[in-house]
Amino acid sequence: MSSSAANSEWSYVWATRADLADVQQYIHTHWQPGHLLSRDMEFLKWQYQYDRRDTPEPGQSGIILAKRGSTIGGMLGIIANDCTDHGRAVTAGWYAIWSVASEYRQFGLGLGLLEKAKQHGYQVVGTLGANKLAMNMYRLLRYQLVPAMLRSVRLFSWPLLAELLESCKPEDKLRYQVYWHAREKPPAFSSADSSVSVQQALAADLQDWDELWGTEFAPQLFSVDRTSAYLRARYLDHPVFQYKVLLARDARGKLAGLCVYRIGELQSTPLKMLRTVEFLAVDADAYAALSRQLEIVAAEDVCVYADFNCTLREAHAGLAGFQLDSGSDPVLPKRLSPVEFTKSATSVVWNFLDPAGRSLDPETEVYLTSADGDQDRPN
Repeated sequence: MSSSAANSEWSYVWATRADLADVQQYIHTHWQPGHLLSRDMEFLKWQYQYDRRDTPEPGQSGIILAKRGSTIGGMLGIIANDCTDHGRAVTAGWYAIWSVASEYRQFGLGLGLLEKAKQHGYQVVGTLGANKLAMNMYRLLRYQLVPAMLRSVRLFSWPLLAELLESCKPEDKLRYQVYWHAREKPPAFSSADSSVSVQQALAADLQDWDELWGTEFAPQLFSVDRTSAYLRARYLDHPVFQYKVLLARDARGKLAGLCVYRIGELQSTPLKMLRTVEFLAVDADAYAALSRQLEIVAAEDVCVYADFNCTLREAHAGLAGFQLDSGSDPVLPKRLSPVEFTKSATSVVWNFLDPAGRSLDPETEVYLTSADGDQDRPN
């Protein structure tokens, strides 16, 4: 049989709810054995929005399957988000698991999956956290590539880090000790006064966020459209993680900034860290007040360190006491389950389909965080 004839035997279809048990088996067998998506049907439905519908409509989230008869040879999961491109509404599909089973890679199924996704009504497609092989493919397909999303870190407790380092490779332990012992950051705002107040928000408290987002941030950025509805769905209604939303208000009670974080447990240890996934404010006072509250939270929960992964440099500048990871220094673990002391930079790629080929400066025009795709998720 010729290669073209063999390729023609494969079809690309959108999975329905009836296919999801087979998708779980594929994930376990061909992608990552034992991953939560292969074990927890409700979480799989939530991530790809099959809890809302049986079959994806154009522009919606879902899973594309490469199938030959009843055999699944590959899959492409897509998380759809409404986005804003400097105030213009666009629909984006973020790839979350692009996989082809090793025995079928000679058939070009990976490209077939991407081509099927392009026909689904997205104006922008992209992904966070692509591996080197995928990055090479995206480069050939002329996606815009950001090899490493900016990451800020802050060490809160050297003694707790020393405890965590017991799980580190012996050859790495000394360089971590030398580097981080000199960088422990004591509380910087414990006695500071500020006219800006910060309170933890419930869903009902987000009603005036839409105006601030729509006037101060969305017109300046390419970003997921971070409306109050998005914040509720992505964070407050998350089926596994417990995210907390902080709102900063000025002396007049006017909303001035927002922060979202969660406390992450470092697997196989009793230790915890603080992961910030949203951090935006209108001025230095609001940034400082939110930073101070993160410091209080870290102390109350006895966190070893904190991090923030985001493309926008201004957001990192507002995190008092944090330092940008240079890419060459000993890194604090990004992956928590299991804990890994490896340099696992979060890559970002995107491709504008409408208008085609649009290019952006990721550090000044783009606000994407590790929570926008599938990087901040349980394993």
